[in-house]
Amino acid sequence: MNEFSKRVIQVANYYGINKPSEFARKTGFSHQVASNYLKGERVPNADALSLIKRLFDINGTWLLTGEGEMLETSNDFNKPTTSTDSTVFLEMLKMKDTVIKEKDDKIQDLNRYIGRLEGKITYQQEEINNLSKRPAPKDYDTTYHINKNMVSDVHEEYALKK
Repeated sequence: MNEFSKRVIQVANYYGINKPSEFARKTGFSHQVASNYLKGERVPNADALSLIKRLFDINGTWLLTGEGEMLETSNDFNKPTTSTDSTVFLEMLKMKDTVIKEKDDKIQDLNRYIGRLEGKITYQQEEINNLSKRPAPKDYDTTYHINKNMVSDVHEEYALKK
C-alpha cells in the first residue's frame, strides 16, 4: 500500500466509510476502481483526484503529497490551482504511466507463460494421439503416465517462474 492510498483511506475513515463499496457509492467509481485506489493498486487520474477533493472537501496538496492539513480551509472550489498543485498533478500522471507500464510488462510475461503452457498441452495431445495409434504394453497405463508427466512439466515451469 502506498502513501497516497493511505491518505485516501484516512479520508474515507474520517467520513465513516469503511468499505470499498461505500467509497464507490459515494464517489461514483466502480467497486473495482475504488478498491484499487484504496489498495494502492491504481493511481487516480486528475479528474478522479479532483472529484475526491471536491466531494470530501480535502486539501489537494495534502491528498497528493501529505503536506498541510487534510481538510480544505476554504470552500472556494473555483480558485485557480497553484503551480505546486499543477506540478503534483503532473507527477501523479507520470506515476500512473509507470504503474501502467509495469502492469503491461506483467501481462506480457503472463502471456508468454500461457503460450509455453499451450505448447506443452499441444505436445501432450500429440503424444496421446501417437500412443492411441499403437498398442500399449499390457501392463502399462498410458493415461496415468502421460498425465503424470504433463503435471510434472507444469509444476517445473511454475517453480521456475517463482
